[in-house]
Amino acid sequence: MMKVIIPATLAMSLLTFFVGAANASAAEAASQSTIRDFGIDSLIKMDGTYWIWGQNHSVPTQIHELSDVAASYADRVIMKKDLSVWHWEPTSSATAYKLEPIPTLTDIASITDAWEKTFIIEKDGDVFVTPRLNGTTLDWGSMKQVDGLDHVKNMSLFIESPSYNQQQLFLKTDGTVWKSEDKLGEVYQVSNLDHVVDVSNKFALKQDGTVWAVDTSSATRLSELSDIQMIRSNGNSTVAIDKQSHLWFWGVTFTGVSDGTVLHDQTPIQITSLSGVADAFVVERTLLALTKDGSMYSTSINLETMSVAPRFELLATRISSVKAGPRHLIMQKSDGTLWGWGVNKEAMLGKGDYEFQYTTPVAVQKPITVELNGDNIALSNGVIIQDGQAFVPLRSIFEKMGAAVKWDLYSKKATIQSADTATQIEVNFMSSNHTLNGKTIKMSVEPFIVNGTVYLPLRFISESLGAKVDWVQQESRITITMK
Repeated sequence: MMKVIIPATLAMSLLTFFVGAANASAAEAASQSTIRDFGIDSLIKMDGTYWIWGQNHSVPTQIHELSDVAASYADRVIMKKDLSVWHWEPTSSATAYKLEPIPTLTDIASITDAWEKTFIIEKDGDVFVTPRLNGTTLDWGSMKQVDGLDHVKNMSLFIESPSYNQQQLFLKTDGTVWKSEDKLGEVYQVSNLDHVVDVSNKFALKQDGTVWAVDTSSATRLSELSDIQMIRSNGNSTVAIDKQSHLWFWGVTFTGVSDGTVLHDQTPIQITSLSGVADAFVVERTLLALTKDGSMYSTSINLETMSVAPRFELLATRISSVKAGPRHLIMQKSDGTLWGWGVNKEAMLGKGDYEFQYTTPVAVQKPITVELNGDNIALSNGVIIQDGQAFVPLRSIFEKMGAAVKWDLYSKKATIQSADTATQIEVNFMSSNHTLNGKTIKMSVEPFIVNGTVYLPLRFISESLGAKVDWVQQESRITITMK
């Protein structure tokens, strides 16, 4: 046993892993939704628009500079339908983003963040590496192709003990596995690994269902495991599913917190208290499993010894697809809606708040487009639906309608006055004494503030300013018409 810093920090640095599973297919879910694809902090709508959440965005917020998006990846990289690759960055403006084309890349298969650099694998198997400036910003101008690597279809990262050096494994289409150390010097083949179909962390899954652990230049078989069809590791703990849909677990469990955290090594065990498993992953200190009927279950690994029959709690049903990160996951139900679970301290669940954590799934806010006289309006933060009403940031819409908008930080009072000065609305966040042209009004749902962003009711303010507001449900679109 040894004491370490919170393990989630290490796991987050190692790898964000994305998974898909379901009884009902993701295509079925997408057919009932405006969402074509999603990740742990972004989504793509059917119309090719791109939306993000987390950090300064508490709900899905559109990046208007991006269109015709086909896929998104780590490190703010997207690929368009024409296979062109772009990198986006926020600017000092709350509604504007900087786009940078990456002409060297095309038709990306995957992107992996490896601390001081990022690896890009193209679908033809070529591998590129991009360094980070000061350990943060990617230097796309210094990107280069990795010599000695071709026909690569997948890669994984792991930390070599006790040196704590990062290692990279590259799986080629011929089933061989190649290794390189942190400085990306020599790339060499790992002996006794052939017919490999997947790699995760330091583990390789062979076509015959055996699992092997890579050490320096060779690999050793895990004798407890056979007939395995899926492996997945977050850097500390590993799960697997065999051909009989049984769930397996090994790696570490945890006790203690912060600097007092203790890791307890566990040898591979078959979990007997859950059957029919289709997918599984470890998030923070929780083991989660998706069964073939679309049910999501969870059990804690915050214990010294992992039981072969832990008690699972049902989290959700009718789950068609899942994307998991080191501290939270996003699930899509068969009706197309997105749901989040886990740590939310930076709005990672897209719910519209900054509560630290949710232990039961919560709905991700819908990606809602707002149009004014036919023009798509860029919002500093996305629309939040509260009790059936749409709320928008204070200045996002109403100034474009010709209104003068004022915010008094000390009195917590917002004032909106129409261009012809005939209409004045005062919204008092301290007393809830709101007025329209001096007369007290009652709002059925009170306005609110999220992380410093003032949200006002869209329909009430717009209609008070003389506009007509319509909701196009099938497109998740609000249209505002103003003469």
